[in-house]
Amino acid sequence: MIARRARRLVAAAGGALAGCTAMFLPLPLLHVRPADLGPPRTIEQRLQIVRHGQAVVLDGVADVSAEQVQLIATALGVRLYALRYDGRHVVPGPAGTPAGGLPPPVALDDFLLLYAPAEVLAAALPDDLRLVTRPDGRQLYRGSRLLVAVRYETDDPMNGRSRLHNAALDYDLVVDSTVVQ
Repeated sequence: MIARRARRLVAAAGGALAGCTAMFLPLPLLHVRPADLGPPRTIEQRLQIVRHGQAVVLDGVADVSAEQVQLIATALGVRLYALRYDGRHVVPGPAGTPAGGLPPPVALDDFLLLYAPAEVLAAALPDDLRLVTRPDGRQLYRGSRLLVAVRYETDDPMNGRSRLHNAALDYDLVVDSTVVQ
């Protein structure tokens, strides 16, 4: 019963995001080597995805090692989403509902835009994208068009609140993170 309700809740929010599936990939998959993300760690997350006034809240775990990044999202204790990334390929896990309706490459790009060191992220960008960094965040542009804005509310984004606004896909993501290992 709870699992069915959790899936319906995420499906409803996912439906709100899926309306622009054809436009979903304004960014290419950012090829960042997991080893370039720093030392191995596990990050617990609370993610709130908002689009057109509809919100979905998920619990997440990001497991980062030198070989791979694994992202898992749950709602009400039910696994809704999982993916693995080795620096070149995204492999979706067996659970079928993407986090808040976001396809795996978009969810991974959001993770990398939030947490990859600025110099590593800038080196992974194609020529038509430009990263602007500030002490409290970063912005990603294509020409003069803002695609994504990230704002950090603490000095350490992996231990605090971060906000990501995807202007290209018209959604907001609020992430509360804590490194647990």
